[in-house]
Amino acid sequence: MRYVLSLLLLPFLFTLSAQDTLLMSQVDTKPQLKTEDISTADGESDQEQRFLISIYNTINYPRYARENGVRAMVEVTYLVDVNGAVSIDKTRTLTPEETTNIDVSKKEVISIVAYGMRPPNGSLGTSVSPPRQTKNKKRLAKAYKSLEEAAAASIRTLPGFIPGSHEEKSVVVRAVQLFTFQLE
Repeated sequence: MRYVLSLLLLPFLFTLSAQDTLLMSQVDTKPQLKTEDISTADGESDQEQRFLISIYNTINYPRYARENGVRAMVEVTYLVDVNGAVSIDKTRTLTPEETTNIDVSKKEVISIVAYGMRPPNGSLGTSVSPPRQTKNKKRLAKAYKSLEEAAAASIRTLPGFIPGSHEEKSVVVRAVQLFTFQLE
């Protein structure tokens, strides 16, 4: 009997949890980064600046992607739960065609740029231009994966949030952040 009752209630439980997850644009109050958790954001009150400081303090251009000349845009979808904790929902590398169809301003995309590569022999000589992007499918897939992992790790290491709310109730908020990885 308990088994049958739990099967009947299962769809209802999933419906409730799905209703409590809202997009950033749907909430009354967006999640706010806790200032005290960002050591280099002293006195900074702008949430966008706090967010950027936190990201740039933790993200690096993955070596494998740099060495293979891989440039790409990565989309990270993450959740901020009712306790302010962050978790990664999904990541994906966008194709060049998908990036041309994105309708976002430049300030909504975080740019990670690697400047001037060192000579391959490791000497301290003059920097050289970055290598052309590999055409090898396995290397390309591995490089894309490393870019996705770097972007996700920077989101995952964000300090605590004050949760978002809707109709005076804390809710899980789904947000999307775009990253471009470029070699100069």
